[in-house]
Amino acid sequence: FEGVAVETPLPGLHQVTNTILALTVGHAFGVPLDAMSQALANYQPSQGRWSRQLLPGSQSSWALNDAYNANPSSMQAALQAFLAKPKEQAFRLLVVGAMNELGDYAQAYHQALGVWLAQHSQAFDALLLVGEDARWTLDSFKQACPVAHTPN
Repeated sequence: FEGVAVETPLPGLHQVTNTILALTVGHAFGVPLDAMSQALANYQPSQGRWSRQLLPGSQSSWALNDAYNANPSSMQAALQAFLAKPKEQAFRLLVVGAMNELGDYAQAYHQALGVWLAQHSQAFDALLLVGEDARWTLDSFKQACPVAHTPN
């Protein structure tokens, strides 16, 4: 930004856009660039906003939590950022919760998410869907990416 390298710990192309917008607004209000750069580099997201937590009993397994008040665009942006990270030897479990407060569009948005997840299913090992509205995500995921089910 204006010839100064600015780093943020937040992944994803959408966070680059957010960072540029934040810098632009700060600049318009006269905030010194070095102060903005330092604040962005040291930013720690709040719980549920791309927070990274070491799983209990593990020294190398992490949970990435970006579940706070998800909506269709934030869900896709978070998933893209997560799936863009190199898949290492670790088992990759994707836990996706239902998106709330979507009104009449809830079913359509959850179905679209299921199709998107099916198209990107090679990037994760298992999928756990949580929440009542996630049934629509599961239905469209199964149609686009067949899964097996057994009661035992």
